[in-house]
Amino acid sequence: MLLGPGVFPVAGWMEDGLARLGGATPTPASIATLAGLIEESGKFAAALVVGVAFHGLRGPGARAAVAYGSLVGLGMAALESATYHHKWLAEGWTFLPHQIPRLYAHMVLGGIAAWGARRGGRLSATRAFRATVALATAAALHAALDWTALAPDLLLRVPGAPNSVQVALVLAATGLYGLLFARGAEREAKGGARRSPTCPRVSECVSLDAPRMESCPRDRSL
Repeated sequence: MLLGPGVFPVAGWMEDGLARLGGATPTPASIATLAGLIEESGKFAAALVVGVAFHGLRGPGARAAVAYGSLVGLGMAALESATYHHKWLAEGWTFLPHQIPRLYAHMVLGGIAAWGARRGGRLSATRAFRATVALATAAALHAALDWTALAPDLLLRVPGAPNSVQVALVLAATGLYGLLFARGAEREAKGGARRSPTCPRVSECVSLDAPRMESCPRDRSL
């Protein structure tokens, strides 16, 4: 989580610089796109660093990668709220309820972006493609949320449209987050079962709750 505040100023500097590159005038679409790409990439990179630090070059499991990304995202959002949203100074804790959805969204998107930092055997094109898809999905959801928050005229013409779109995007992100976490738990459980030693006795197979008793050698002495 402490890496989040460290990533935030770097991401902000890159966003501001790229948005005004060549004297261009920032637009809601360009600001939102850059924020999604840069901030979610930063969460992925920070989660990868944490994973290598705690798990070595093999990297973390899927659940750990998602958790690291979530914590980095939460740290980034906390510093962003404290620096960009100056109402903290005027309103104090009464401003907190308005920030909870932002903190939650950053946490969820960070977990999705960091899913690709998990270990998965040899580095392959398929693994890299899946990691890229997860990161791109998080960046797209982030960009869409920021775009609606900037209130383009197209959405303002429909009362309540920006909030409705944001709720739908956060719900979609939450569902994907849960799916990735559940799939990671399932794969890690299967990997643990494959690494389990062979039961020398049928009684030990029962105590280990083995799913297939036929895999354990029979004890002829019984």
